[in-house]
Amino acid sequence: GARRSGPVRLLYRGIPARERRRKRRGAAEMAVADVAFKALTAGLGVATLYLAATFSVNVYRGLSWHSEQSKLEKEKRED
Repeated sequence: GARRSGPVRLLYRGIPARERRRKRRGAAEMAVADVAFKALTAGLGVATLYLAATFSVNVYRGLSWHSEQSKLEKEKRED
């Protein structure tokens, strides 16, 4: 392989090639896990927004229905 120079060479001095490959593989696995975690948290965020929106719509519908029932009940009593 190409000889490394500078701080990278100092970083890997005395570390066997096998161990360096293992570290690189570990970094790749970390990158995959990082992407998976980001996808999971993004999905949870979208699900949270969806549930908040549908909950708000249902509360609004429930209050409207209740208000209408109260009006009907009031009209019945007046008749």
